[in-house]
Amino acid sequence: MAIAGTFPEQGVRVALELRGVDDTTARYDGEAFTPHARYTLSLAIDVGTGKGTLEIPRSEPREHAEVAPLEPADAAFVKQLGMQLWRQARVTPAEQGGGVWARRVQRWRGPK
Repeated sequence: MAIAGTFPEQGVRVALELRGVDDTTARYDGEAFTPHARYTLSLAIDVGTGKGTLEIPRSEPREHAEVAPLEPADAAFVKQLGMQLWRQARVTPAEQGGGVWARRVQRWRGPK
């Protein structure tokens, strides 16, 4: 099963980039790719709790496919990724590689 390239054959590929952090929120913008569509993402992570709020302002079909909403499990995966980023920045000690918000992150989740 190949996962290289923009659109995965299965599952979802997520690419996020840090847009800014203030006293209350870390903001990431990026995209999610499924076999059939591309979704623009905006993820806001509460600095105090790690809870993520996901917005999907736009979606585009791949070639001749129809665009369906991002699957709930895939949206949950993106929010969980936000929680992992929070843990790394706020909980993990600096001597263990933590203490900073990741600038860029890419993850793939296979089909469930």
